[in-house]
Parts: sequence; structure tokens; C-alpha cells
Amino acid sequence: MDRHRAPVSHQKPQPRRWRRYIFLAILVIIMVPVVGLGVFIAQFNPNAYAPQIIAAVQKATGRTLTIGGPIRLKISLTPTLAATNLSLSNPSGFADPRLLTLDEVQAQIALLPLLRHELDILDLKLVGPKLYLERNVNGQADWKLNTARPQTGTAIPTPASDAGGYQIALESVSLENGQIIIRPHDGGQPYIIQLTRLAGRAASISAPLHLSGSATLGNAPLSLAGVVGPVAGLTGASTGPWPVDLAFKFADATAKLQGQVKSPQNARGYDLTLTTNIPALEKLGAALPADWLGGLKLPALHDLTATATLKDQGTALPAISNVVLKAGASDLSSLRAGLTLASAELNLPSLAKSGTFSAKGALGTSPFVIQADFTAPSAFVPPALLPAQNPPAASFSESLNASLGNASLSLTGGIATPRRLTGAALGLTLNIPDLSSLSAAAGAKLPAWKNILVKTTLIDPGGQGLDHAIGFNSLTANMDNASLGGDARVNLGATPDVEANLNIAKANLDALLAALPAPQPSAAAPAPAASQPAQAVPNIALPLPLLRQANADIELSANNLIYNKATYTGVQAHLVLKDGVLTLNPFTGQSPGGTISASGSIDASVAPATETLKLNAPALALHPMLEAFGLPGAAKGTAQLRLNATAHGNALPAILGSVTGQFGLASVNGVVDGAALGKLFGSALQSAGLPANLVGSQGPVTVRCLALRLDTNNGSGVVKALALDSSRLLMVGGGTLNFADETLGLVLKPRLRVGGSNITVPVSVTGTFLAPHYGVAPEAAVAAASQAAVGLGGSSLQQALGSNSLLDKVAGALTGSNSTQGDVCPAALNLARMGQSGPAPAPAASTSSTGTSTSGSSSQPASGPRDLLKALLGQ
Repeated sequence: MDRHRAPVSHQKPQPRRWRRYIFLAILVIIMVPVVGLGVFIAQFNPNAYAPQIIAAVQKATGRTLTIGGPIRLKISLTPTLAATNLSLSNPSGFADPRLLTLDEVQAQIALLPLLRHELDILDLKLVGPKLYLERNVNGQADWKLNTARPQTGTAIPTPASDAGGYQIALESVSLENGQIIIRPHDGGQPYIIQLTRLAGRAASISAPLHLSGSATLGNAPLSLAGVVGPVAGLTGASTGPWPVDLAFKFADATAKLQGQVKSPQNARGYDLTLTTNIPALEKLGAALPADWLGGLKLPALHDLTATATLKDQGTALPAISNVVLKAGASDLSSLRAGLTLASAELNLPSLAKSGTFSAKGALGTSPFVIQADFTAPSAFVPPALLPAQNPPAASFSESLNASLGNASLSLTGGIATPRRLTGAALGLTLNIPDLSSLSAAAGAKLPAWKNILVKTTLIDPGGQGLDHAIGFNSLTANMDNASLGGDARVNLGATPDVEANLNIAKANLDALLAALPAPQPSAAAPAPAASQPAQAVPNIALPLPLLRQANADIELSANNLIYNKATYTGVQAHLVLKDGVLTLNPFTGQSPGGTISASGSIDASVAPATETLKLNAPALALHPMLEAFGLPGAAKGTAQLRLNATAHGNALPAILGSVTGQFGLASVNGVVDGAALGKLFGSALQSAGLPANLVGSQGPVTVRCLALRLDTNNGSGVVKALALDSSRLLMVGGGTLNFADETLGLVLKPRLRVGGSNITVPVSVTGTFLAPHYGVAPEAAVAAASQAAVGLGGSSLQQALGSNSLLDKVAGALTGSNSTQGDVCPAALNLARMGQSGPAPAPAASTSSTGTSTSGSSSQPASGPRDLLKALLGQ
């Protein structure tokens, strides 16, 4: 035994033992929390927190959360909470009781933060979400949650996000197989947006969140990519601005949203810039769901770019500023044939400031330029959508300058109350040097009217607003060969009402009509033969719906009108449309031969409509009147015209088929072209075996008298007088016309005053207006016509011997009288003038032995056997 060896208690421990002690201490430090955490997890019941979660959601959204299945906890190094069949309700009044449904929610949770009462969700996965968006009958949106908003200018609180005393943080989120269902307000088929994938990842809750996603909208994919602020900002766990940098792409169109949000958890305090780029707008429109645009086809605008700044101003409407919208070269022929756009640009500094718009391009071969300055849009925004410190503008100025080819339009002025469009005063000027130069742009031939200048002031009469009424004050319209002015207004209510007082200082209608474009030539290919119309009177319907749906009061005057080389002055007309009754009373004017007066009405308030017309023209120029009826217009003299008629019907055939009244036409001492007589009576002369070419050859024909009197009763007319005494033809007639079935029953007795013939052969005119038949009139027809018409009866000897017999001809030759000899003018003119006075015809002409007319007070009989033989033989 070594006496020098020290006692055991005094020996120093070995180094290995110290290491063992340190290891054991560390193990205890680690195991105690782990065991404690294990005990916590083993005792943790997530379903116990379901009522608190539901209450928190109710408090945050005002909606009821339903959890259809139990909340499960999958224990692992990163435990996972899972729940199925979740639903967030809609308030009552919406078609769908759900706002949001979820098939399953999974949340991976970090362990250690649980010890600090922090619920750190590492990954939140949403499976099968469906978001139902709609509006109720009052227009309220179901996505508007019941969250309180602070007043403008107050500090925005950062609420603590907690559930059962746990602070909640979210690091990443992902979405799979979701849908957004948008229900139209009209109850139609809902629109569905398929959300294929949406994911958000962050290194930590305080690190930026990277987002990516894809969806299907219509028939094109929609993608999302970008970076936003940390998840902690969404939970209120961090302070400072929350950055946003997102990019979207759809149908080759792209958009970027960049900026920051002060309070992202409630989307307040945002300051964002939106930038879009659309290469082809029509492609974007075609990719959208068909019902989204309501059948509207977007124009083919190309190279569209837009930028705008959106800033929270404490109201539902953001402050929109720095708006710049541009469009590049585009073919817009889908909107208007030949329309192309070179460029367009809109600039708007802010909603509270006025903006500008400019565009240039071409319409056909005519270039156009548009330049406009428009008022601050805030003037049209309801005050409730604007901050109290930024009320809407009280008035604004407006200007528009546009040109198309050499034509120009300008509009300048202002409106006192823009939102209601009241107090308007806008000066309008239109200048068109040559209207025909715009034919290519209009797509049709335009009249060659020159130097058109229109000026007026647009107002809202009575302060009703331009959307209710438009007025044209101090309207002037001048051009070569025409000038007019006056005032007008149009009320745009349920029953439009037009009031106008216009004066035509001058109008050369001959020149204006001559400047109309020539008729277009027919196509090279022969057109199929047109079928014959069933009736001569065109089936033109009266505009009865328009008469029933509008009111009007129009006063029109004309100082000087030129038509068919005749000048009309002092024209006055007053047209009133009220409650379906159109009245023209009076209509007066001075024709080249005298005063014209007329009145008429159409009552569309009854079925069928009723019509009246009165016309008195003591002296109408023959020349324009003949041309109006398609007859050769070379003529001198005037005609006296009277008409008094009533009718009923909704279209022209029915009106003529029911007409009741009197018509009279009288003319004396005039000159017409022989071609007019040939066109009127040539067929009748030929049927009687008379040389119509002698009457119808061109050249002046003296008309001693022309008289026509027609009385009608419910569409059936009786000719009471038809007489023509001219240097080539003496003719009387009578009979009937039926306007209802367009049939004829006339008898004419013509006698030539050229060619040496004094024989009269009565001609019957039967058939229809479109297909008249001519032939020798039987005695019964002559007798029937003679009972009503003057001048058809012969001498007493002729009546006794029988008309058209050989003895009749002998008696006519011996006595110097036949059925058309003698002065037929006085009685016929008296009937045609309806008892009114008028100029007397020249003295009656006598017939020489050669058959030519000579002046005399009465017709003298043919003398000598030779003349008698000629008369008997018809030579």
C-alpha cells in the first residue's frame, strides 16, 4: 500500500464525466419543453375553438360561418389542422344563401410559436373554393361585407388578429380547383371563372409574399404573377407600407398593378398605379364569355395602352388621376365602312380637373381630326362618392373641334350644373364648303350644295337638362341658293314634343334639285322583269305610330321660293300635332297667278284614321303643274284649282277608296305643248279612228278653256264637266271613276280642228286605271254620261235621229251643229269653279270649209255640197 497515495475524496473528476454532465443538462433542457409540448398537443382539442373561430368571422364579416365536419389535427413535426365543408352565408334577400363554400381547408402549423400563444400557419391550402357573387333586387352586392370604415382623416387602427388568445400569422397560401360564380342581375345563366391554381409563398411571415396563379375566363387562360408585402401585414402583425407588384395576362393583353397599401388587412390607404397593354381589343372581347358584353362586339382597336393612378380617398370611389389612354393605327371598318384610325389619345390629370381627347384618321378618302377639351368628370359624380373636401365642380366649359375633309364642326360653351345637364349654352358652328365632297365618307352620293354654314346655340329649354330637352336658339343656315333661320326645341320625354318657328328667306328649289346626284346606273346584269303592280295608287301607309307617339307645333314661313321657274312668295304654314291629331291650318302663299290657301287634318286617334283637305288656288302656273303630273311642261297661263274632300283610311288606297268631296280645275286662254294633249288623249283619238298624231305633235296649242269637275261619294266619282276647247282639239266628256276598285266608265267626244274633219265619234274609256280600254261608246253610255255632264248632249234634231248615224251626220252638216259644236266653255267652267268667279275665255272660234279654226263669236256651219260630202265621208 502506497502511503503517499491521496484519499479518494480528494481525487479530481475525469474530463469524460464533465462532458456527460453537460450532455445530461442539455437533454433535460430540450426534453422538458418537448415533453410539455407533447402533453399540450395530446391535450389540445381544436374543435373547442370552433365557436371562437365562428364568432371571430362573424365579427369581422357580419356573416355566419358554418363548419360542416370536425376540425382534425394531424400530429407531426409540423402539425396540420384540417376542416371540411365550410360555408360563409349571404344575408337574406339574395338568390343564393351562400357567399363562399370550401370543400376542405388545411393549415400547417409551426410548433414552437404555440408556446408563445402564436398560431403561425406555415401553409394554408384551400381545396375546391366556390365564391358566389351577385346583387339583390336593390342593387346591393353580396361581396360588400359589414365592416366598419373609419372617417376620413382619422388614424386607421391595426386590429389584433387572435383566436382564443392566439396571435395568428400566415406565411403561405395555395388554392386548388376553385370557381368564381357570377350571377347576372336579370336571373340568367351564371358566369363561371375557373380558378385552376393560386399560390403564395414567403420565406417567413415578415418576408415578401410571392404570388402565382392561373385561371380560365371564357375561352382563354388568365395568369397572375408577382410579389406583395409580407403575410404579417395582412394580419396586422407588421407596420409600414405594404408593397404591391402584380402582373396579369389574358388573351395577349397584359396589366400591371404597382404601389403600396398602408392597411392591407382592410384594403385601405392604397396608392397604386395600373398599367395595361392590349394589342388587339377585338381579340380580348372574343375571349371573354359571350354574355359578358351582352352581344356587343368590341371594335378592332389596336395597340391600346392605358395608365392610371388609384388612390384611396376614404370613399367608395378611389381618387383616379394621371390617366393616359392611347390607341394606335386601327382598321375600324367593322364600325363604319372605310373608317380607319391613325391615333387617339385621352389625358385626364384627375377626376377634379378637365381632360383632353384627340384623334385622327380617315373616313373613306376624307381625313378627319378631332380635338376636345372636356370638363372634370367629378362634376358628374354623385357627391356621396366624393370626399367632403372635394365637392363636385359647379360648372364647366366644353369645346370640341372636328373636321372631315374640308368640313368642320365646333362646339364651345358651358353647362351650369353638369351632373344634371342643366343651364347649357353651347355654341355650334358647322361649315361645309361642298357637301358632295363628303360622298365617299357618307357612302352615298350627296348633293353638290355649296358653302353651307350653320350656326346656333344649344340650350336646355326651361332648365330641364339636355337629357330631357334640347333647344336651338338663333338658328341660321345659309348656303348657295338657300337661307333660313329661326328657333326650335325638342322635348325628349315619353312623348317627344317638337316646337319650331322657322323662316326661309330664300330657296331656289330648281337649283337645289339640280344639284342632287344623278340616278345611279342599273347593274350590268339584266334585272328580272318587274311584275305589273296590282293597283295604280301606291300602297303608301300613313305614319300613324309616329303621329300617336309625338306632339309638334311648327310655324314655317318662306319669303321667296322658286320652283319650276315659278316664284312663290309670302308662304305661311302652321302645323300642329297633338294627341294623335295632325292639323295644317292655315297654309297660304302667293303663286305666280294669285293666292293659294289650304287646310287639312289627319286624325290618328281613331281607327281607321280620318282625313280632311281643303285647297283653293285661284291661279296656279300651268308649267309646274303639268310637270308635277309627268306631262311636257312647256306651257303658259294659269289654272284655277279647288278641292274639298274628306276620307278615312290608314293608307293611300283606302283613303282614295273612301274619299267624299268635290274637285274642280279650270283654265282659260293658255298655251300648252301639243305633246301634252297627245299623252292625255292620244289613245282615245286613235280608238275613234282620228289622226292622234295631228293633235299630239310638238308645238304650241292655244287652249281657250279647260274645265274638269269631279264629285265623289265614298270613293265613287262622277264627272260633271270635262271640256277642252283648243286650237287642235275640241272635246267634251263625262262618266264615272271608282277609286275603290280603280275602274273607269268615261265617255269622250273628241273633234279635231286640224286635218279637215268635223266628225265627232263618242269614245268609251273603260277598264282600270292601269289598263284602260278604248272603243266607240254605245248610245246607252253616252246617254248615261249626258245626264250628269254638261256638253255631251247634241242638237234636238240629232237626238231625234240618233247619234253617230248617217242621218245624224247629215243633220249636223245641215244645221251646223253636232255634239261638240257650240260653246261648251261657260257651263263647264262654272261647274269647275264651283260657282266662284274667274276670267272669261276668249271668243269662240268658227270652223272654215277647210276645217281650220277662225275667230268668231260662234261656230258657223259648213257650206256647200262639197263640204257636206267631206263631212259625210269623214274627210
